Amino acid sequence: MLEKEYSGFELARKLRANQLTSKIKIVMLSSISEKTGLNFKQDAGKEKYLPVDAFFDKTDQPASIMLTI
Repeated sequence: MLEKEYSGFELARKLRANQLTSKIKIVMLSSISEKTGLNFKQDAGKEKYLPVDAFFDKTDQPASIMLTI
């Protein structure tokens, strides 16, 4: 668990901005959608907003997460 609700978004942006980590695949698993009521899955891949390769809610089925990984 990260200290702030949006810390994961900030971490993803920092990883993408760093030349050493910019090519690492990022799969985010979060409960932020439940807390905010917003659908972040549709924003996955938007480089300036949510630069991750995939986004999952903590309530998603483990099988679907494993298929993506």
